[in-house]
Amino acid sequence: MTAVRSTGERFPIEATISQVQAGEAKLYSVILRDITERRQAEACLQADISALTQMHALSGKVLGAVGFQPLLQEVMDAAVAIMKADRGTLQLLEGDSLRIVAHHGHQPRFLEFFASAENRASVCGEAMLRGERVVVPDVEESPLFAETPSLPVLREAGVRAVQSTPLVSRAGKLLGILTTQWAVRYCPGEHDLWRIDLLARQAADLIEHAKAEEALRSSEAKMHGIVGSAMDAIISVDEQQRIVVFNRAAEQIFQCSASEALGSSLDRFLPPEYREAHGEHVRKFGASGITSRSMRAPGVLTAVRSNGERFPIEATISQVQAGEQKLYTVILRDITERKRAEEVLLRSEKLSSVGRMAATIAHEINNPLGAVTNLLFLTKTSNDLPESARQYLEVADAELRRIAHITQQSLGFYRESNAPALTSVNTLLESAADLLKSRIKTKRAMIEKQWDEDIGVTAVAGELRQVFSNLLANSLDAIDEEGIIKLRVSAHPAFKNGDRCVRVTIADNGKGIDASSRPHLFEPFFTTKGAIGTGLGLWVSKQLIDKHGGTIRMRSSTNGARRGTVFSVVLPVDPAAGVARPQSAGA
Repeated sequence: MTAVRSTGERFPIEATISQVQAGEAKLYSVILRDITERRQAEACLQADISALTQMHALSGKVLGAVGFQPLLQEVMDAAVAIMKADRGTLQLLEGDSLRIVAHHGHQPRFLEFFASAENRASVCGEAMLRGERVVVPDVEESPLFAETPSLPVLREAGVRAVQSTPLVSRAGKLLGILTTQWAVRYCPGEHDLWRIDLLARQAADLIEHAKAEEALRSSEAKMHGIVGSAMDAIISVDEQQRIVVFNRAAEQIFQCSASEALGSSLDRFLPPEYREAHGEHVRKFGASGITSRSMRAPGVLTAVRSNGERFPIEATISQVQAGEQKLYTVILRDITERKRAEEVLLRSEKLSSVGRMAATIAHEINNPLGAVTNLLFLTKTSNDLPESARQYLEVADAELRRIAHITQQSLGFYRESNAPALTSVNTLLESAADLLKSRIKTKRAMIEKQWDEDIGVTAVAGELRQVFSNLLANSLDAIDEEGIIKLRVSAHPAFKNGDRCVRVTIADNGKGIDASSRPHLFEPFFTTKGAIGTGLGLWVSKQLIDKHGGTIRMRSSTNGARRGTVFSVVLPVDPAAGVARPQSAGA
């Protein structure tokens, strides 16, 4: 509640009202109390609580390692809030000069003008010279700013009153100046100054501590940045072979966290049979005085992951004397992928050689095949040939035609063009099944074919045949004897931008693919076939389908009546390539 004095001044009150009947008149009585001083005390207490709360929060942020620059800004903002100021600056002493390192509410022109306190009339400069706080209730009336270039800049910035408090370390060293500014004439009270003194003492401690920590962190960050960002594993051990450095790449390569590796013996990452030899090698290296060298072995160097898996590496070792302790650092690289690539390249070259040899053999067989076929024809036309002999010749002729078909296929694959051309999807799928006819016969597999349409696509025929052969071969590996494989070609209504497409589905009722393997099926070198698998079939198939602008997807189940795997390939269709010709066949 508020009342008004005779002077017009308003003031807070608390009051009670009562009434009494006096004859025919009713009287009202108000008992009131001026609570101005109580409200002022409450406001002062609230301000103290707010200031202490902000200082406590400031300490918490520092302890949370917010960094040096954010700390400075936190101090600045806390000072403005505690003093109920409009603006402020925080300056640190660098050599003999004050430099603004944080501010609240100022524009660039003000900051540039007072970038340092030298040769400028300023309250902060005066506080630094005196070594004590300076308060200027009104810059317009202060002799410090009379007829100086600083006064117009202060006016433009909206600064009318200023106080500057020195930041002094516990050892009595001046660290900087904390300044708050008001837009109106103002003189902070004794309690205000007590609060800013508390903040200044806390800020000095925090700044001194934070600067020391910042310097240490900076030094450590440089080292950790270099070590942590390295693509190779970096492991340092002491003379007892205990790990003292284990970088991020080492964590990834050895599948072990640094927290788990640090302090443990390096032996855990070495094959048991090589540990003694490695220890002897390190001791000899330490005694040699050589700074660094490559690590070599008669065969391939081998390391062990945390799960026990062995893998090939290449490595270098170096040594450095750190006080009384000698540290050894190994920089190593996992060369598993390189070795796999080399094996695949070698296998590919062998397959290429076999392909060239097969084409050469097929070419050479063609000529005598033609001659034998002609001789059989002439023999069959002989009039005096017994019927039994004629039947044998018919069988021989059929087998020769089969051999000729195989040789023509071999030559066709080798000479096949690598240029995209309009190709029948049905024909490609039929030829892929034909290639695997002997495996289909051996497994007594039932191949169910359903061609909704004979659809053409513009593609490299050999590449799509390779995809369909890979998928069909995988299905044959998955099914039991007399298993079922369904091949289907159908029009697909929508793909990406709505163009017409063809879907090729290869489904089997085999054992299915377990859930843990499914996410990795299209990754290179991932195989579910153990030693007989290369892990490249599905990966290559996906690359080829992507190249043709299509998609390949899989779904699988290992349980129940729906057990089996379905691969679905969707390819964009040449607009003029489809010819309707439904058919269904079984083999």
